[in-house]
Amino acid sequence: MYENLNAEIARKGLKKAEIAKFLSISTDVLHLKIKGKKQFTVNEAFKLFEILGSELSIEYLFNTQACLI
Repeated sequence: MYENLNAEIARKGLKKAEIAKFLSISTDVLHLKIKGKKQFTVNEAFKLFEILGSELSIEYLFNTQACLI
């Protein structure tokens, strides 16, 4: 599970439905991707980076280890 990604979405006050629409995927697919059951495409990863803020790194957002900073 991408804990950092999930935390940053919540921290920004964004709804998963908004993120899914921005990525042109369903909310169900977004949930599966956040849980690590499906992979994000490179394009989706960069779009997430864009919407969540450039002060974050791709490595941080997609870290699968539970180490929130």
